[in-house]
Amino acid sequence: MNPSAGERTVSYAVNETPFLAELMAEWSEIPRFSKDALAFVAGLKDLSLADLFWVGGDRHPIHPYLVHATFVVVSRRLKKPTATAAKTLWEQPLYMVLKRDGSFLCGACTLKNGLLSVHPYADQAAVPRRLRNGIDAEVIGQVTAIVRRLK
Repeated sequence: MNPSAGERTVSYAVNETPFLAELMAEWSEIPRFSKDALAFVAGLKDLSLADLFWVGGDRHPIHPYLVHATFVVVSRRLKKPTATAAKTLWEQPLYMVLKRDGSFLCGACTLKNGLLSVHPYADQAAVPRRLRNGIDAEVIGQVTAIVRRLK
């Protein structure tokens, strides 16, 4: 069948891209209403692809909220972490952090004296990752929704 004028056919080799293969295997059927529902749940008026970040490739996330998560929705308007870490899991907002090497970190953050600390969850034995804000990394925004498939 030939595409009509103005249409393009795109062929993706799913096996060539691990990200795309994993995404298609887990999310092959996404209902159309999901975009509007996700925007409502995340509290974002105009949800765009720039607000979605894939976190499904991290098999050992530094926060339990991210275990088995596929995507997070980030509000790019909420970029300022607090100066002190919250005491409980429920009080720790998560932030998406862009490092200068192009990689991302997602976790609870504090910002004090120009030093951005990405904290592992309190039950983990890892030390916080410390980065110079605006030099080594920058906060993209606060995570407002986490998308995972119920299994």
